Amino acid sequence: MGLFCSMSSIVGANRAEVEASIAEFAAARRGVFEPESPDSPEFEKARLTESASGITVIYADNFMEWDEIAAHLSQSLKKAVFSCHIHDSDFWMFLLFVNGEEMLKFNPIPNYFEELNSDERATWLPSAEQVARYVPGVRAERLAPYLVEWPDDELEGKAHPEDSSGFRDWQVTDFQRELGFRFCEPGDPDCYTYRLKMKNRR
Repeated sequence: MGLFCSMSSIVGANRAEVEASIAEFAAARRGVFEPESPDSPEFEKARLTESASGITVIYADNFMEWDEIAAHLSQSLKKAVFSCHIHDSDFWMFLLFVNGEEMLKFNPIPNYFEELNSDERATWLPSAEQVARYVPGVRAERLAPYLVEWPDDELEGKAHPEDSSGFRDWQVTDFQRELGFRFCEPGDPDCYTYRLKMKNRR
């Protein structure tokens, strides 16, 4: 099995309101959201980091409700929320939620799950201008190189020369950086770590 990783990037949010919204989401499902403790298992840990454009929350490997919680965050906070996901080390994608509704979506391999016609494929390939309008101060021309359909063979190079990743799974962190967000690794001093557990999980 390859890498799976899910994240919410909340535009213009602060830590306190995001913590409160996630706690509300967890409580409604009889789950737990609390600061980590020494005995918190790794598979229940979520990380939160602050940046110029807002807050990014990185979920634990066994957290499956990434789109549901992004929709909740967007509705409860009245903010635009990018629900970013790395799927099985094959590609990265996002859904953008506003007021609880899906507004845009991106998948560089639209036919990955099923064969789509040209109109259906186009719904997975938003323009840079469509995305940039939800994040103040972001330049559409900087986003455009990421929002492309990948060819059947390997796509060489990077969206920008200074990026840390090419057109593969971790390119999502370069895309988030262009949006003004940041990704934090475990142990990063700028990360806040929590226990997030949904009912009926291990």
